[in-house]
Amino acid sequence: MVKTGDQFQKNTAYEHPEKKHFITSSLGYNRVEVDQFMRKLADAPDHISPKALAEQNFSTSAFGYDKQDVRFYLKQFASYRYRLNHQAEFQDARRAILAEIDLSQTNFSKSLRGYCIEQVDTFLEHQPSLETIASAEFKTQFYGYNKRQVQLYFEALVEKLKGNL
Repeated sequence: MVKTGDQFQKNTAYEHPEKKHFITSSLGYNRVEVDQFMRKLADAPDHISPKALAEQNFSTSAFGYDKQDVRFYLKQFASYRYRLNHQAEFQDARRAILAEIDLSQTNFSKSLRGYCIEQVDTFLEHQPSLETIASAEFKTQFYGYNKRQVQLYFEALVEKLKGNL
């Protein structure tokens, strides 16, 4: 999967918390305390639990870091670390979902702004390869195929073609 520029920047911010730049406000968290905590977080991210991140307190000072910005970052960081630590479980669960999809049946339900039915049907008739599936784009239409179902179907097809299912 290709990472977008925004996704790459987000992951970099969570992998190197000591480099995070917070917004300042007239009355915010003490900069020195926050910076020290961020260095500690960078040195040993796994030693600080998500609960400790959520409950972390800093003293207030004039021209400190914006409280909402710091709180939001810490919650996002905790979420990022949780996903990293449980990645294998998520992949197993996703593989189980994909394995349940019947690739011989393409009975997609219709949704309000789904994928163009004719485009998807025509695409499926030509036995798509990994490259064509990866580059496939469909227009949306009123009452087209459910986007989520089509995406899951193609993910299952890709996994089958790769031999992972």
